[in-house]
Amino acid sequence: MILVVVILAVSAVQAQNCISGTGAGQCCQATRYGACFKVHGRYGIYVENNGIWIIGTKRLLSTAGDEKLDDMIYAAGGSFDHGLAGDFVVCPMSKYLPEHSQAVCVQRYSNLRVVERK
Repeated sequence: MILVVVILAVSAVQAQNCISGTGAGQCCQATRYGACFKVHGRYGIYVENNGIWIIGTKRLLSTAGDEKLDDMIYAAGGSFDHGLAGDFVVCPMSKYLPEHSQAVCVQRYSNLRVVERK
């Protein structure tokens, strides 16, 4: 019985963190908007928010930002001059609508390399 209470308490705390978190795998999971999915894209810092452009498409996934990814871009020399190309696993935080940006949470990333934005 005590174990069940502890598990429920931990789940409640994790759910609370997921609502306020920005990603980096801390709280991303499948949502009512669908399962998490993998994309090959370029993460960048934009004027209004951060996002991942899916390479080969016109689709932009809007993120709340990720401090670790942002720091890598700043270390490269400039937030609007550089981005990070790689593989990202993201979880949808809003419904997908064609020709609109979809909000996502960044669950994890790999194979990152700094690229110059043109």
